Amino acid sequence: MLLAMGILILFGILNILGVKKAGIVQTILAALLGISVVTLTIAALVSSKTSFANMAPWWGFHKSEAVAAWTNGTYTSIDEFANSGTVGAVSAILATFAIAPWAYVGFDTIPQAAEEFKFSYKKVSGIMIVAIIFGCFVYTANNTITAAALENWPKQP
Repeated sequence: MLLAMGILILFGILNILGVKKAGIVQTILAALLGISVVTLTIAALVSSKTSFANMAPWWGFHKSEAVAAWTNGTYTSIDEFANSGTVGAVSAILATFAIAPWAYVGFDTIPQAAEEFKFSYKKVSGIMIVAIIFGCFVYTANNTITAAALENWPKQP
């Protein structure tokens, strides 16, 4: 909490000092984000722990039954506890829709920043397109890294 409040106060002070300074800091942070995501993506995809078999989708699973099977030693595969059919797929899609508004929040600031910097409409359009493509890349890369690098369920000893 204190760290988040400190960062918010720091950015508040930065915005009071001027839009240009805030823009420079935000550009540097965006570049660092891009470099970090590309670096992590490459590192994860060349890692020996990465397996594209881990990316097979589940449409949810019965966790309590899987944990019980794991505990009593009858667990063989997560597949037997996975939901199947369209009901599971629809619930997974609806769960994604629940977080979609949060993805929009960052893009909503582009027109506001354009007003502060007095960009031309053509430049704003270009910035918005680049921001959307970059945002898609970041979300896709983070999901791919997580899915490929983490096993779906620990192997039984």
